[in-house]
Amino acid sequence: MGVQIIISGESQCESFAKLCAIADYLSQNLPNFCYRIIEKSVLEWKKKLRKEGNIDDQESKGSTEDYAKNITVCISGASHPLTMYIISGLLDMSLGHKSIAKIFIYDKEYSQTFLEYVETECSYVGNNYPGKVVKYTNKMGMALASCDLLIIMDYVPFSLDLSIGDWLALNARCLKKLAPMINASASRNMYIVLPNLGPACYNATILTKVLTSINKKNIVVVTSDLGLELAPIAAEVAEVEMKNMFCPPVWGFVGINHLVDIRNTIHKYNVFQPYNRYVKVRKSSLCVGVLTPEFRTLDYLLHFKENLWTKLLEAKKKANNEELSINKAISLLKFVQVWLSGPNSDDILSLGVVCNGSFGLSFDGVFSQPVKFTGGFWQPAVDYLMPIDPHINILYLEEIAKKIIYLKKSELPKINSYFPCTCPKQNKLIGLEQEKHEEKIKVQEDKVQKSIIFTE
Repeated sequence: MGVQIIISGESQCESFAKLCAIADYLSQNLPNFCYRIIEKSVLEWKKKLRKEGNIDDQESKGSTEDYAKNITVCISGASHPLTMYIISGLLDMSLGHKSIAKIFIYDKEYSQTFLEYVETECSYVGNNYPGKVVKYTNKMGMALASCDLLIIMDYVPFSLDLSIGDWLALNARCLKKLAPMINASASRNMYIVLPNLGPACYNATILTKVLTSINKKNIVVVTSDLGLELAPIAAEVAEVEMKNMFCPPVWGFVGINHLVDIRNTIHKYNVFQPYNRYVKVRKSSLCVGVLTPEFRTLDYLLHFKENLWTKLLEAKKKANNEELSINKAISLLKFVQVWLSGPNSDDILSLGVVCNGSFGLSFDGVFSQPVKFTGGFWQPAVDYLMPIDPHINILYLEEIAKKIIYLKKSELPKINSYFPCTCPKQNKLIGLEQEKHEEKIKVQEDKVQKSIIFTE
C-alpha cells in the first residue's frame, strides 16, 4: 500500500521550495514514492488561518503586504561580467509597491569562489529585508521553485575554429542541460529572459521546444540594446536631441541577423502654429502662436544622409566591451521595469518573442519585433510601422531564420581569415608585377591599332 505525501505552501517560501526539490528527487529514484503539491497565494493561506483563529488580523495584514511586494530573481550563467551591472540595477530599481527580495546566482561551469565573492560584495547593499538579498546557490532547482524571473546568460561564444553548425549545436546543448531543472521545479507563470548574448533568438527558440512547464509567451529575448547602440549616432546625424528620441526598433533573428529600422525611429517634434497677428504684426507683445508637440519618424531627416553606417562602423571600432555591456544591462532592466509595472503597459520595446502571425511573420520560433505588455503577456505591437529599409526585408530575415533552425552540425564551414601582407618588399614586388602587366596590355593595344590601320 503506497502513501501519498502532500506538500502545501506558498511559492515565495524557501522551505516549500526545498521540500518540493527533495520530493521530486525521491519520486525519480524511489518506485513507490508519490507526492502532491498544494500551492496557494499568501492571501489565501492567511484567510484560512484567520478563520481557524491561529493568526492575528493586524499581523496577517502586515505580513501579507510584505509578501505581495517580494520578487525573486534567479540568474543562470552568473559568471558573465554583465551580471554585476544587472544586480546593481535590480537592487536600485524603483518598482512602486514591489521590490527585489531575493536574487539567486548560479553557474555550473564556473568556480564557486568567484560567485561567493559576488554574493559578499552585493550583501553590503541596503534593503528592507532581513538576510542576504543576493545568494549563491549550487542547486538551481531549489531556487527555481520560488523564482518569478529567470535570467539566462549561458551561451557559447563564437569561435573562428568552429563552423556555424557546430557553434549552434554547442549552444543548443548548453541550454538543453538547463531544461530538466526548469521543467521539474519552475512555475508555469515564471518569466524567462535572455540578454542579447551569442545566438540569442536561436537559444530562445530551442527553449520553446524543450521546455514543457513554461508558457512559450513568457520566454523573451531583450534586443533593444542594438537600437541603443545606434541611437546616439542617429541623433547626431539627424541633429535631434537624444531626450526627444525613442529607441530604434530592432527586427530579425538576433544573433544571426538583424535590422535596426532607424528610419522608423520616433522622435518628438514641436510644431509652431502662428496666429493671424503674427503675419500682420511682427513686433507684437502678445502671444504670436502655440507650440504643439507631435510624433514623427526620422525618415525625412535621414533620407539623404549616407554617412550613418560609416559613422556606426567607426564608433564600433572605438567602443569597448564595457560600453556594450552597459547597453545590454540598461535594456534588460527596462524590460524588468515594464514587466513589474502591471499587466498592461503602453511602452513599446524591441524583444524577441514567439511569432503569432503579426507583421506577416509565420516563423515557428522567436523573432525580434516591437512588442507591448498586454494582459500579462508580451504581444507584438501590431499597430507599429513596418520597416522601410530599401536594402533588407524582414521576410528575407525570416527565411534565413527558418534555414538556421534546421541547420545540421558541421554545415557552413568555418571562416578562414585572410590577412594581406603589409611588408614594403612584398608591396614593391606587387607594384612591379602590376607595371609589367600594364606594359603588356599597352603593347597588345598598339598591335591591334597598327593592324587596323594596315587593313584600312
